[in-house]
Amino acid sequence: MADRPMIRIAIRLLGPLRPGAGDIPSLPLDCGATVADAVSRIEKTRPELGECLTQQLTRESTQVLVNGRHLPPTSAMATVLQDEDVVSFLPPIPGG
Repeated sequence: MADRPMIRIAIRLLGPLRPGAGDIPSLPLDCGATVADAVSRIEKTRPELGECLTQQLTRESTQVLVNGRHLPPTSAMATVLQDEDVVSFLPPIPGG
């Protein structure tokens, strides 16, 4: 059986997600993977972070960016990723 083609992406955690978690500089995924697949992989490899990230993503105000480009909340999780993409998650920041 041949190995499936893989891509590697980077995950940047911003705002309240960052303390203690840091970034994920290299996350392997199958070709054709989406942002939702990346979150699922994080849930498997870093369960506490994955749970926190999933909770944040249920809020409409959490922003998802790929390579610095803001994705619309309605389609962000279905966005197909490419090799060396940088996915950033920015939950709302408390305060004013």
